[in-house]
Amino acid sequence: MAGGGNVLIGGNWRGQGPLANAQNTYVAQGAQLKADARNIGNGGEIVVWANNATRYYGEISARGGANGGRGGNAEVSGRRYLDFQGTTDLRASRGQPGSLLLDPANITINANADTPVFCAPFCPGIFLYSTDNSTLNVTTLVNALANASVAVDAVGSPAPTAEGKIIVDAPILTNVSAGTVLTLKAQTSITLNKSIALGAGTLDLISVGGGLIQQTAGAGGITANTLNISNVNNSAILNEANNVANLGAVNLGAGVLTLNNATGLTVIGAVTGVGANLTTAGPLSIANKIDVGFGNINLTTTGAGPITQSGSGALVANAGNLTVTTANSAVTLTPQGAAVNDIGTLNTVNTGNGAFTYTGNGSQNTLTVSGGTAGSLMVTNNN
Repeated sequence: MAGGGNVLIGGNWRGQGPLANAQNTYVAQGAQLKADARNIGNGGEIVVWANNATRYYGEISARGGANGGRGGNAEVSGRRYLDFQGTTDLRASRGQPGSLLLDPANITINANADTPVFCAPFCPGIFLYSTDNSTLNVTTLVNALANASVAVDAVGSPAPTAEGKIIVDAPILTNVSAGTVLTLKAQTSITLNKSIALGAGTLDLISVGGGLIQQTAGAGGITANTLNISNVNNSAILNEANNVANLGAVNLGAGVLTLNNATGLTVIGAVTGVGANLTTAGPLSIANKIDVGFGNINLTTTGAGPITQSGSGALVANAGNLTVTTANSAVTLTPQGAAVNDIGTLNTVNTGNGAFTYTGNGSQNTLTVSGGTAGSLMVTNNN
């Protein structure tokens, strides 16, 4: 089983390794970097790196073998500035596709046309720029997602670079297969001014420095099979009409999750933070724990569809409030197996004509219920 080998230009992966790092790197149009496996084997690894700036206009290929093997991995990064206008092919005929890492200081994804800068034979001036703010053409990004997972990573750049932020200023519209992941990872903020539609793919939103993750008003929603969110100590506010099938792992530290979904939603990953506000226009199924500690949980369905618990689903707000609202649909919050509900106050129960059932087995000594429903109401506290 022979893999595709390695192609290293300007440094090792993320600039970490024995190879000396280039200060600036230029890959011209027409340049081909290949690390393809032939018969059976995984695609290789290709790195284009610079400590300062990278201008990449070439063609990368690290395909899996024709008769077996996954696609390879590629990184194209400028630690302070990245001009990525080339192509990548990380497919596999009989295996999983590979992954592409793009790693600038700050980046805006927009619709500005790709305009490669010609350089021959020596042109140091093309590496001079007024800011550390890179741009990425949205079509170039969508083309990369067609054959690989893509991570846009604005983390870890040194001073005097800006704060490490990601802005989406053009709609990212594609329909990728299950298993393909778009990761937006920032040192600080992630601002979605336009929609993101991935079809059956997964979207990961990550802030490692505690910046706000948010959709601006009128941005348009997120369409994805699974949405994962991580923010070291701040909130995620996604108030547009999103179309997310599954809410995966959410870790917000001292932040609050606000998610509005225009369809039904299943919570399949553990959700942690100091508050959770989930609004759906269809059924809401809680199949994993939502733990906000002393914070509040608000669950709302605006259309037809019940709120239910399944699997390891549990609600924990042991000194906070649980507010539940449906449009005449039933609510059944009864944990299964070892899952435990631990709510201090059922603050408001408003389910119209829908029945409401809640079973608590947590640490609270008392359970206060306010609000009501025209349907049946059953509350059990087993502590």
